[in-house]
Amino acid sequence: MIPLSIFINLGEFKLNIIGRKEAKEKGLTRYFTGKTCKHGHVCERYLRNRQCVKCTSIWSLNYNRKVGYKHQYKQHRKPGVLEKKRKWAQKWRDENPEKAKETSRNGQSKYMSTLHGQLRRRIKETVRKLLRNRNSVECLDLLAYTPQEFNKSLLKCTPQFMTIQEARDSGYQIDHIVPIKYISERISNNELSFIVAMDLQNLRIITQEANFKKKDKVDSKEVQEKITYLWRKYSISK
Repeated sequence: MIPLSIFINLGEFKLNIIGRKEAKEKGLTRYFTGKTCKHGHVCERYLRNRQCVKCTSIWSLNYNRKVGYKHQYKQHRKPGVLEKKRKWAQKWRDENPEKAKETSRNGQSKYMSTLHGQLRRRIKETVRKLLRNRNSVECLDLLAYTPQEFNKSLLKCTPQFMTIQEARDSGYQIDHIVPIKYISERISNNELSFIVAMDLQNLRIITQEANFKKKDKVDSKEVQEKITYLWRKYSISK
């Protein structure tokens, strides 16, 4: 058995050399011999099949690029597949209520720890305050506009409605032209990402169907022009 005191330095990382048998005894999923694989990678190997982690990652990426995504898309599009998965998921939740709650909590907690999750929750809370006409410090200081100005700006998109709530009751939603996900991935500053996302020029009211179709896409001319405008306005380097 190779002693655990032996290390191999890989740039900034040091991998502890541990044999497959010892890794299995410790309940690990990977082991590291310090030897190169047949493709020249010096990295960990999976315990279940002895495959090099790097080789597996490259193969998976190439497969998904060629056929994987198309195959998954076709599978989901088959009649009855999604309904079957929903029924199976619901059955599992009914049979394992406590475990389902714990899984949901863990997933929510993990998502809220990301910049995207935190930004989305903050925006949701702020929009709720704006719709209730609350002049909070965050609205007046950070966003530099009042709830009345917020309502007036959005209602320009839908002149047939008197209030935003009326528009929402009729199937309309508040949309961020430059998606929140796109902003959170490119602006690490929490305050700046919030201000950019909530800029009045980045908000509009559209139908639920149009919003669902748009999702997080940024390839349209309108979105690209809005990105250029906002990045220039707040002096953000691309």
